[in-house]
Amino acid sequence: MAFLDTATGVLVWQAGTVSLDLGRASVAVILAAVYATVPADVERIYITAGDPWHQDAERHQSSRTRWSSG
Repeated sequence: MAFLDTATGVLVWQAGTVSLDLGRASVAVILAAVYATVPADVERIYITAGDPWHQDAERHQSSRTRWSSG
């Protein structure tokens, strides 16, 4: 499991913690950054996101990602 707080850019998973520079990135750019960072064996990625982050989220659902506006 991994958790990303889009407000701070902090991405945490069992083996590490990093800060991503997300700026005003689109959903696709956020996901690309997360997938490029976490190991392939991370099965779930939970993303806390408010506007405008989650506006396009439904187009980017996968078995690995879960979006939460909050």
